[in-house]
Amino acid sequence: MGLMENLGAVASTYMEEKEKLQTAEERRKRTRSGHGFWPHEVLRDSLIFGFMIAVLLFYAWLIPPPLHSAADPFAQAGFVFPDWYVLFSYGYLRWGEYLPQFDVPLGPVVTSLVNHHSRGTQHGGGHS
Repeated sequence: MGLMENLGAVASTYMEEKEKLQTAEERRKRTRSGHGFWPHEVLRDSLIFGFMIAVLLFYAWLIPPPLHSAADPFAQAGFVFPDWYVLFSYGYLRWGEYLPQFDVPLGPVVTSLVNHHSRGTQHGGGHS
């Protein structure tokens, strides 16, 4: 039996059962299968939630938080690290230390800008 014949058989069986139910004299009652949400599911979920909270509280009791000495507000920080969202740009700045070919030669750029600016102001006017 191929796929199409199987689907046709399933469809015809469904239609036959549907027609039997619609023409029946007596209204069928749905039989209950499984168990209801209340109280079985609620009780089961409450027990699981309570167990997880108990495990969490047990670990909180077993492993106390480390309490260090109070911070000195006048102490200098050893190294100031940037926030997480600018770490990628901070990494770009460090490229020059490890890969000199990526170092940006700002010396000639700054020198040419200063020379250009000083030439403009010497001839009496600046930029317009």
